[in-house]
Amino acid sequence: MINNGRDVAVSLHTYGRHLNHTGRSTFDVAAKTETPFVIKVEE
Repeated sequence: MINNGRDVAVSLHTYGRHLNHTGRSTFDVAAKTETPFVIKVEE
C-alpha cells in the first residue's frame, strides 16, 4: 500500500478468498469515480 499524497488514505482488507477471486477498485473521492482493476498473481 502506498499513499502518494499528504491526505489520509484508507485501506479496507478482507481475508478468506484467493486474490484472483476478489474484486478490486481504486476510488477518486474528488472526482467521485471508481475504477475496477484485476490483480494478476504469478504463481
